[in-house]
Amino acid sequence: MPKGNEKEDFKSQQKELNEQHSTEIVRLKKQVEQQAAQIQKAEKGRKSMEKEIARIQNDFQQFQQKIKGTIKNQEKILVDIMNKFKKKQKDDMLKVETAIEKLREAQDTLKISFTVNEKKLKEIINNTIQSEMRRSVMGKEKELMMKYWIEELKEIISNFESLKKKKPQEFSLELNQIAEMIEIFKQKLKK
Repeated sequence: MPKGNEKEDFKSQQKELNEQHSTEIVRLKKQVEQQAAQIQKAEKGRKSMEKEIARIQNDFQQFQQKIKGTIKNQEKILVDIMNKFKKKQKDDMLKVETAIEKLREAQDTLKISFTVNEKKLKEIINNTIQSEMRRSVMGKEKELMMKYWIEELKEIISNFESLKKKKPQEFSLELNQIAEMIEIFKQKLKK
């Protein structure tokens, strides 16, 4: 019966092997299931991360678009401000130029008015002086004429020596002028 024992040993070894295999298969199956679960978790994590990355990229693109829009709006606002400033500056310059032109016209008018008033004032002063001189001289004309004539004669006498040295034609001309002056004084004295 050794054959029978061998068979039994063989069967018992086979049973043991089968049990070991079964245990090993169960263990491997559990490992595979655990790894499959880990792979599923990793896959879920990867998908979750991909979704998060996609969301972040989307948020970034929206933020980028918002910034671009803000920059464009700021540029428009700055251009509007600059245009308004240029227009105001141009208007102010026009006002200043107009004011300067009005001042120049007023200055010219004042110059003309001053010149006219100055001439009128000089005429009034001259007329007043002449009328005052006539009034103060009235009745004393002959006396003043005599004094003036005497002064002129003194000057002629003092210059007579220099007249002698002149050429005969110049001497004659000077004497004629002196004679005319004396004649004018005589006529005025007779009046």
